[in-house]
Amino acid sequence: MSSWNEEPPASRDDDPSAEPPPRPTYAPMAVPPPPGQPAGPPAQHRPAGPPPGYPAGQRPGPPPAGGAPQPPAGPAPGYPAGPPPQYAAGQAPRYSPGQPPGQAPQYPNQAPQYPAGQGAQYAAGGPYPGAPAQYPGGPQYPNTPPGSRGPQPPRPDGGTSRRRVIVAGSVAAAVAAGGGVAAWLLTRGDDKSAAPSPKPNPTTPAPVPPGPPTDPEPPTTESGPYTLTMWLDKLYTPGVDQAKTNSDLAAALVKVDPLGTVRGEVQEYIDQTKLDTALAAGNGPDLFQVDSLGLARRVKQGTLLDLTPYAKRLNADAWHPAARAACTVDGKLYALPMDVYAPVVLYDKRLCDPAGFVVPTTRDEWITQLDKLKQHYASDPKFEALHLVGRAWQTIAACLYANGCEIAVRQNERWVGRLNTDAGRAGIAFFQKLQSYSSAPKNVEEYKDPAGNITAVLTAGKAAMAIQPDWVVAELLRTSPETARNLGAFPMPGTTAGKPATVGVWAGVLAVSAKTGHPVGATNLLRVMSSSVWQERWANENETVPALGGLTTTSGAANPARAATLTALAQGKPYPAAPGWTAGPLKDFAENVLGGADPVAVGADQDAKIAGTFVRYQP
Repeated sequence: MSSWNEEPPASRDDDPSAEPPPRPTYAPMAVPPPPGQPAGPPAQHRPAGPPPGYPAGQRPGPPPAGGAPQPPAGPAPGYPAGPPPQYAAGQAPRYSPGQPPGQAPQYPNQAPQYPAGQGAQYAAGGPYPGAPAQYPGGPQYPNTPPGSRGPQPPRPDGGTSRRRVIVAGSVAAAVAAGGGVAAWLLTRGDDKSAAPSPKPNPTTPAPVPPGPPTDPEPPTTESGPYTLTMWLDKLYTPGVDQAKTNSDLAAALVKVDPLGTVRGEVQEYIDQTKLDTALAAGNGPDLFQVDSLGLARRVKQGTLLDLTPYAKRLNADAWHPAARAACTVDGKLYALPMDVYAPVVLYDKRLCDPAGFVVPTTRDEWITQLDKLKQHYASDPKFEALHLVGRAWQTIAACLYANGCEIAVRQNERWVGRLNTDAGRAGIAFFQKLQSYSSAPKNVEEYKDPAGNITAVLTAGKAAMAIQPDWVVAELLRTSPETARNLGAFPMPGTTAGKPATVGVWAGVLAVSAKTGHPVGATNLLRVMSSSVWQERWANENETVPALGGLTTTSGAANPARAATLTALAQGKPYPAAPGWTAGPLKDFAENVLGGADPVAVGADQDAKIAGTFVRYQP
């Protein structure tokens, strides 16, 4: 915010005897008189009337002792004693002959375009016309004659008035030229007879500078009735009536916006290519369910509506910070997170307790406990202290993040890999250490695990630990309640006690098409879905962690991994928001290092792959 060019004088209310500040000095101007006007001081620098204590047309005589030398008293050169011709005493010849004294053309008794007694932006209030209310006589200019300039408005750049710079230059020129115009100097000096400055009026408030501009609130309703189409994944949670859920959602929208309704179209699994094609053509759904990992590419394609103006309505400040970050691309919000995922360590108490297992709080303690388990069950060839395939990308990313590796960073329009760094090599070395406790293949994806899916592995009772999101426990509660009841969980430990490791976070989200015909209606539906009622219902029906913080869901209360997940989320961060995001380089980095390749060479190769793929989406 720019400051005022001139500071107001301190109030003299507490010291009536205080000396008033000196009058300003009007320096000489070496400027020839305009055509048709008599010689003399330029009108714009001439005070209205003679200086106090001097006859009309006379200039001051010698100053008091110690003052600057002055020309002898008497008429200014070229000026007869008394007022200029055809003007009354005290009037400057600013206007053409024939105008009544004291009046500007077309503005009787007024300064141009301002009412009598007012400056450009100040209401009259001082004893002199043109003086602002809180600056009697003008700021720091007591006894200034009527018509003199008051305070100047603040400049946008915070600098001084341009006119002052010009005047200062003219003054310097006049001094250098040695005269040509009479010097009209107003100085109080030691003249004790001068009237003291009037006290400011304490009841008149000072003008308040305008505050910063604020963005207008977006509209809250459409101009007429509308119907929204929303694509949703099919729910497989037993006992959930998805049609009933969609009907209830439509009713909830009507309560917020009576003009709206929504038609939910349930897909077995939303085909991403089909969705992208429909969005680009403008005939896709108004809203759709996707995961946060694909947001950046759709932002690049221009198919997502920017939800930043609606963030407050969507209660965004109450989301888990990592969930909000996962829905943000280039500083703008593009989706409403409905559920959040982060890996945690699950452990089977039936296997861990007999070995004297203690929940670790640091990475070193974790390794110690894994060694203890491995030694305790050394005679069982099928036992695994930790079940972990070599291409488990979320665990790979967690190990990289835990060691400070950023995976990839954006530099202008390029993406630069960070795997071939000290942090990247330390992260992959830690993953290699963890994978050494497992008999799972080093070159397979999790969904291709020959041991079956993770629920089957844990149910078999031969793996003491696994690194998974907590939905696995919710599924086990249905398929193998005994296994689920004997599971414990803890966040991946960090290097410092009491501070879990940073892990990657992603979210299931609802986004809005950039080509929707009902953007306000679509955001009204998201407003419903962002409420605690619907966040909790969604989380219960999907058996997931809600994005809205502070909720205790029914499914979460029964899940022994939920507390660990919430702790992990507090340390979580999203994956790189790259248009061409793929976990391929992470998987290849791990697989090759696990196979004995040089981490430096492999890291460099995968960084090159990141540079080539992250910049654009390649189906």
